Amino acid sequence: MTILFVATAFAAFLKSGAGIGAGLFLLPALSLIFDPFKALAATAPLLLLMDIIAVGCHWKRWIAPPVLTVMAGLSVIGVLCGSLAVQHLPANTLKTVIGVIGVTYALSNLLPCRGLHHLTARLPASFAATAIPAYLASFLGGVFNVVNAGSVFYAFSMVHLKLESRVFVATCCVLILISNFVRAVSFFLNGMLPPDLIISALKLIPVIAVFSWLGSRIVARCPPALFRNLVFFLILAMCAKTLLSAF
Repeated sequence: MTILFVATAFAAFLKSGAGIGAGLFLLPALSLIFDPFKALAATAPLLLLMDIIAVGCHWKRWIAPPVLTVMAGLSVIGVLCGSLAVQHLPANTLKTVIGVIGVTYALSNLLPCRGLHHLTARLPASFAATAIPAYLASFLGGVFNVVNAGSVFYAFSMVHLKLESRVFVATCCVLILISNFVRAVSFFLNGMLPPDLIISALKLIPVIAVFSWLGSRIVARCPPALFRNLVFFLILAMCAKTLLSAF
């Protein structure tokens, strides 16, 4: 219970403060006390509650509706595709997927090339000038958000659209809220998410609310580069541990 409490509190802090990284931290943390699939199911209601509060903390700071609507629709389609596939993954394969994506994402942002910025700069000019890369990344974000790795692709969308930091965080929160809602419903309907995990998540609402509020306040005062680097170092450590445990 202590690990669940601490992991949930810190994930809520990350969710509201950075908009990304909470799922990539929470899943390896819960894997310390649950098997991989139960840990994945447990993150669904917890992250959904965090998303609701985080969106409230960043209310109406997100990108304009036309672009957001397309991104959200593609993300939902991605979640439905991913939910169908995840049930057939062996446990060690699930750990490997999460570990590889998380480690790659963290390193790409900590190394000098600054991953996502470097990648967007390499896109053909005629292609990069459109919103299409952001839309494709939103679909992939939905697919991989089923295993809590959607923030990698959502962040690419935000970087490509060159959003200001508060708009970046708010838009990520909205997209992940929508995809996590669809994911939670899908997990419940296919039997992966039993009622007892939902009840456990509801009991942690006060913890999520307090640490979400703290995250939104601190991010406004902390140097953005420092805060992001700390998040990426934490994701790197947790996902590296998950990857090693798969072998």
